[in-house]
Amino acid sequence: MLIAHGSFTILAVLRRRIFLYVALHKRRRRSSRTPDRTARMKIVTLKNISEKLHAWRRYRASLRELYSLTDRELDDLGICRWEIDDVARRSAGL
Repeated sequence: MLIAHGSFTILAVLRRRIFLYVALHKRRRRSSRTPDRTARMKIVTLKNISEKLHAWRRYRASLRELYSLTDRELDDLGICRWEIDDVARRSAGL
């Protein structure tokens, strides 16, 4: 048992034990198969970039397709030429 010569010694011992517990806990957590926070953030960021890129490609494909239509074909669809950008954005989810 520890014989303390004051509250400072007790606090120092408790602080050391907490530090060791936290260090061991972090080591165990990092050794598990779950990725740490930065790796998860990288995965999420790459996923967001990929989703945005796919949405942009859908948007550009919709624009190409709609601009290639004649005014009569657009009228049959119920779209004016000035609405093409909005329609393409909505269809791509942007």
